[in-house]
Amino acid sequence: MLIVLWKDPFKRFRTAATIFVFGMVFANFLSGLCAGPLLILRIHVSYTTLNLSGFKTWSNAASFLLYWTTSVSYLSMLGLSLCQYVGVKMPHKQQGLVTRKTTAISLAIIVCMSLLIPSLLILGVSPSLVEKLQLHLAFQLSNVLLCAVYATLGKEYLRQVKRAMDNIKSTASCVRVRDRHFTRANLLLLASVTVLSVPIMIAWHISIYGQKIFSSEAGLRTSQSITIIIFFLKISLDPLIYSLRLPIYRRSFKRLFKFRRRQVDNAA
Repeated sequence: MLIVLWKDPFKRFRTAATIFVFGMVFANFLSGLCAGPLLILRIHVSYTTLNLSGFKTWSNAASFLLYWTTSVSYLSMLGLSLCQYVGVKMPHKQQGLVTRKTTAISLAIIVCMSLLIPSLLILGVSPSLVEKLQLHLAFQLSNVLLCAVYATLGKEYLRQVKRAMDNIKSTASCVRVRDRHFTRANLLLLASVTVLSVPIMIAWHISIYGQKIFSSEAGLRTSQSITIIIFFLKISLDPLIYSLRLPIYRRSFKRLFKFRRRQVDNAA
């Protein structure tokens, strides 16, 4: 998905809102590439009696990367949803409000804000305290905001579609086909995030506050493993949703693949 957004063979992803998509996808890519292997190793070590040198250091590094990239991904999705809301609610003001400058500045602020809680690990704060702050202040708050934006965007989108169907000849209230596909993909993405966030929060709460539920450490480690697995399931669903709901994304992917295959055939 990063390659499609970067190459953009049909010049259709060079919009201001795409900056948030790029930020979300790049954050998910870093989560899978960097945080994923470290977290898997940490889980494996917790189930065995291995005593690796520097365990605390790279364990904190895994938590730092996971917290940071997750916050960037969720807040980028929030920014993308707000751009979509402006486009649906105020289509004539979208070009003035949603520009590359405003979205780039917003993404830079998101990246910096997402470092506030994970950076406490570098300052020597207890990892358990940082985990609680990440859960309650970052994860839960961002999910509440995403749910509110999801409900507002969905309501406004349905109202605009109904208005367009009632008055076919009116072009002022119609949603463009390209925007309609993009809005539907974003709504589906928000729905999947909302659904997956519930088991994530339940498993995360159990892994932190489950000492009274589980008499051994095995139950807590299982809850942590479930939380991380669902996290990465959410990350893997993002490109699938865009590829299934955006025809231009599928066309761009096929165009790049055919172009690369043609180059290989010509070189041969």
